[in-house]
Amino acid sequence: MSCGFSPLESGLALAAAVGLDIAFGEPPNALHPVALMGKLIETLTRQRPQLISPISDFLYGLVVTIFCVGVAFWVGLILLRVSGGMALWAKVLLDAIALKPFFAVRALPDAATKVEAALAAEDIHGARLRLRSLVSRDPDLPEPLIVSAVVESVGENFCDSVVAPMFYFALLGLPGAAVYRAVNTLDAMIGYHGEYEWYGKAAARLDDLLNWLPGRLAGLLLCLGAALTAPRAKRSMSGARAWKVMRQQAPTTDSPNAGWSMAAMAGALAVRLEKPGHYRLNGGPDLPPREYIPAANRIYAASVALLVALLIAVLVAVGWAGH
Repeated sequence: MSCGFSPLESGLALAAAVGLDIAFGEPPNALHPVALMGKLIETLTRQRPQLISPISDFLYGLVVTIFCVGVAFWVGLILLRVSGGMALWAKVLLDAIALKPFFAVRALPDAATKVEAALAAEDIHGARLRLRSLVSRDPDLPEPLIVSAVVESVGENFCDSVVAPMFYFALLGLPGAAVYRAVNTLDAMIGYHGEYEWYGKAAARLDDLLNWLPGRLAGLLLCLGAALTAPRAKRSMSGARAWKVMRQQAPTTDSPNAGWSMAAMAGALAVRLEKPGHYRLNGGPDLPPREYIPAANRIYAASVALLVALLIAVLVAVGWAGH
């Protein structure tokens, strides 16, 4: 477990990395490994041969995916090896700094809050601009669908940006977290229908595979987070309702994994979350008003706390059992 990094040290590094995230947020793009991976993918995509067959396009995309995953693995392994032989405190700190860019705890609710602030100021244009940092869909939406998109994104990105990278760090150390983020970035950039249908298929299917367990874990954690935050909600939240809606409606989305956390959020808030022409998650009859964005953020915060506590507890238990 943790690829050469002891479970006890992994638990300390994870706790420190979360603290760094909450205190400082995201590093600048010039130093951000995910942003640098995005530039590498852009460069390789520009070199993509034109007017070729779907099979050739798929094979080129497969080579790009394997290459990017290999780069991420070796970067993660080098970062892990650099701290070898250091004192415990230095090793933990260095690995926490290396781990931090592979997940984003603070950035997601911050982005959601900015959309809510724009809506509260009756600045629909500003809300649409800020929505671009959360979703890839056309942001030219009326307010109820903007709020729906924000709440969906808080649920969906809880898996991609928090649960999955932390899960793979706990399982495989820094190389695991780095590989996951590379695959997730590939999927976000080229893993969709249309121009990249065949070119991004390998990345999309690999992302589906890696998110299978984290996606379901994210949904379960959101159900528990809803139960914990229910007393503070403006309107009754229910962990039990989140669980029921998640189990019934998670398979109705196009993604085999994203529906679990989005449906859990819809059930927790008792609202309808909808992407017109794609899916409708009926946790309740109505789309959420903007006042529900803080409620979604509270569920998210409680779920993050549960995740971090769970992973640290497992790492510590494995570490003690190994002594």
